[in-house]
Amino acid sequence: MTRIICRFRNEQAMAGKAIKIFRTEYEKAVRKNGFFSVVLSGGKTTRRFFKILGAQKGLAWNKIYFFFTDERLEGRNLKHSNFRAADELLFSKTDIPRSNICAIPIFSDPGKAAEAYERTIRAFFRGGAADFDVVFLGLGTDGHTASLFPGSSVLRERKKLAAAVTAPVYVKPRERVTLTLKALNSAKTAVFLVSGKGKKEIFAALASGKKKLPSSNVRPAVKLYLLYAANAANYCAARN
Repeated sequence: MTRIICRFRNEQAMAGKAIKIFRTEYEKAVRKNGFFSVVLSGGKTTRRFFKILGAQKGLAWNKIYFFFTDERLEGRNLKHSNFRAADELLFSKTDIPRSNICAIPIFSDPGKAAEAYERTIRAFFRGGAADFDVVFLGLGTDGHTASLFPGSSVLRERKKLAAAVTAPVYVKPRERVTLTLKALNSAKTAVFLVSGKGKKEIFAALASGKKKLPSSNVRPAVKLYLLYAANAANYCAARN
């Protein structure tokens, strides 16, 4: 796996880099397999990326399939919904078939929601292991990504692709479904999108390889991009 660390002047520049990664991996996947599988995350940082992606030309949207890293089980129409953000800023701006959007189901029972989502993923990959092309991830100030929080037993999950999780008391809403590390690490490429002064230190810790962070356990098969937007000159470096 190659780690590529990039710092940008602002979120616009960072989103532009994410779009380039998206298009590069899209072209490779469609040429090889005839389709492109992408996992999206929520959070404020992804919104600019969604907006730019929704305006892209030359993409065969019927060949792109979207999944989600995690979801808050409070309804898709409420403000915290990862699906709602992607739908408003991205999906609704394109002609993607709704059947290509694999959203996490909203059930009152988180365990059943996770089981249903796992069935969807396995059915897409014809009953085998997950094999996503790209996963886009956020990063919390505590080092969490998706809904994989410090100390969570889900971090030790080795069989399931999706799991129910109760977030720490400092995070709302707490009841969620998340992809496991097994699912995230099935991706060929993973891209962290991080911005803001409040996340400067945690990004530096992730970039330095601090092993105790949940996000440090994300290890895709080919490339790991760590992108951070700050008031600085653009800079990229690759490390094997």
